[in-house]
Amino acid sequence: MMASPFTFTFSPPSSPTPTLPGDVISYMIQVDGEIEALNNDMITAISAGLLVPQDFRVQRNAFYQEWRTFSGTYLATGLINTLPSTAWDQTAQYESKNEVWREKFKALGGAPVGPGPQERPQGADVTGAVKWGAAAVIAAVAAYGVYRFADKKRSN
Repeated sequence: MMASPFTFTFSPPSSPTPTLPGDVISYMIQVDGEIEALNNDMITAISAGLLVPQDFRVQRNAFYQEWRTFSGTYLATGLINTLPSTAWDQTAQYESKNEVWREKFKALGGAPVGPGPQERPQGADVTGAVKWGAAAVIAAVAAYGVYRFADKKRSN
């Protein structure tokens, strides 16, 4: 049995640590735009007479439906039951797969005009905020401790 020429190999990129749900949603919107743009380019090219093999169309449609299911499910319920870093990595995998599809479309003679791969958005600097927040809490506890100690000294 011969392997399909439309198989994918890739290594998943890492999410920024930590990743917030809003970062994931922004990234999903960006990737959705890239996927939709390539779909529109493919439809236009096929309508103009570009010969695209049936297995290419079937596999692209399967990829598109998988993306729709994943993104729709995450936006509907994933915010509750999926870690943002996991969703970020899955979104990055879909983006990588779409980049491969874009190259395969070019190899068939297609000319994508929609936006190609864009720079991945960076997550918020939550780590820095947590460090400053922890320092503020420690300072407040220390100040309260000094206040209580001074108050006890005055009452004696």
